[in-house]
Amino acid sequence: MYEIKNGQSYPMLIKGLLRRNQGLQFEVISLKERISISPLNVIHLSKIMFHITNLLRECSLRNPDFLKGLSLDQIYVNKNIEDDVNVFIFEEDQEIVKKKQSLEEILFQLFHNLGFDIMKDTFNKATCFDVIMEYLYGQIFKEWKLDSQVKITEKIILEKIFNIKIIKKLYDSKFSRVYLIETPYYINSQKNQIVVKWIQYETEDDIKQYLHREIRLLERVQNFENCTKLFCYNNMLPQQFLFMKHYDVTLDDLNNLIGKNEVNTVDLIHLTKQMLFALKRLHALQIIHRDLKPQNIMFEYLDDNHSIQNMRCVLIDLDRSDNNQIAKSTKEFQSCYTGTPDYQPPEGTQTHHYEESYDIWQLGYIIQCILLRDKNKNYTRCCHQRDSPIEEKVYEDVFKSDWEKVQQKYLKFYKIVKNMMNYNPTKRPSLDWIEEEINKIK
Repeated sequence: MYEIKNGQSYPMLIKGLLRRNQGLQFEVISLKERISISPLNVIHLSKIMFHITNLLRECSLRNPDFLKGLSLDQIYVNKNIEDDVNVFIFEEDQEIVKKKQSLEEILFQLFHNLGFDIMKDTFNKATCFDVIMEYLYGQIFKEWKLDSQVKITEKIILEKIFNIKIIKKLYDSKFSRVYLIETPYYINSQKNQIVVKWIQYETEDDIKQYLHREIRLLERVQNFENCTKLFCYNNMLPQQFLFMKHYDVTLDDLNNLIGKNEVNTVDLIHLTKQMLFALKRLHALQIIHRDLKPQNIMFEYLDDNHSIQNMRCVLIDLDRSDNNQIAKSTKEFQSCYTGTPDYQPPEGTQTHHYEESYDIWQLGYIIQCILLRDKNKNYTRCCHQRDSPIEEKVYEDVFKSDWEKVQQKYLKFYKIVKNMMNYNPTKRPSLDWIEEEINKIK
């Protein structure tokens, strides 16, 4: 299934949606045939229907005309793993459907044929998906829910419903976590480590504003090696699971490795060029990142020596990114997100679309932080205490000492950093100019 935008075709990377010509590394069997071979218990069937319901809902959201005649013999499971509950649908089966039904009718028939005792009226309600998912949750975790002390977390969902084997947790915040996992059999990427990014949306507005933003941007950059590679995703409102490639180190990790030592100029030039190249590729797609910071700039080693001189930059976390070209017309990716306060440009919150100069300021400040081995604590305090742009005089005073230090110790970088961090967004240089100036440094 593809989405057409601005004359370009982009794949919809919905988990469980396959094409027969994509070279699967596993064998499948229809759900109808699997059941005829060996009856499945209620919990197993509930997990399977959990995936089917999610898959149908997501497909209908992305393309309402796609699923119109789905039946048990068009739903597939892994032939060689009996306890696996992941399900798959082949797009080709839906392209030749003659009898078209509503999504509610399809769901009712599937549940009815599998012996579930759910009233037909349930499928005619506006909240049918929520009711059905809550019902399936109850079936799957019936014994767990008897213990009031047990909380059904995303980790339990990944392990019990997705059959995922978690290696370790890489990132943890209130509404977002990242897990390193064993590569699932349905992701044809044996050479890459895989992570799952879990996102919990707090409000209805969050869901409406961000639900497909990162997914649709990742689908558009999936062939760009300098941007996060998304393999597939699964929405379980109000939760979202993104299956992505794992990269070696963040810029923050590299900073910690360098420690308090002065930065090797040759290494810094390479890292800077890599960051510029990655950002240029992103901007070429009319995408503005808006949340550049050392934690969102990753690098992957291209040799076994793990040398800085042979690393590739990859930009991650596009959930706050703005597709500038589209935002100017349809506001499709527009939001009022302001970025991480510590790395927010002096102009602060903007009510109109963001320009590339936003990213250029952030990258300039990041380079300065690497040179000086620290952030500007006074600027951090200013950022956390404001809800409007910083006055120019205050801004100049805050960074005056930093720029003097850069000028004294890293004169060749001084002009570059100072221009990138210009108070006026319209006076910040282009990425081409920055690259030319970097190339002049010996």
